[in-house]
Amino acid sequence: MPSDKVIKAMFGQATDVSGK
Repeated sequence: MPSDKVIKAMFGQATDVSGK
């Protein structure tokens, strides 16, 4: 889903630690 990409782009830096 594109939502994940959008969220990652918006919160990419914020969720960079959590996302990774």
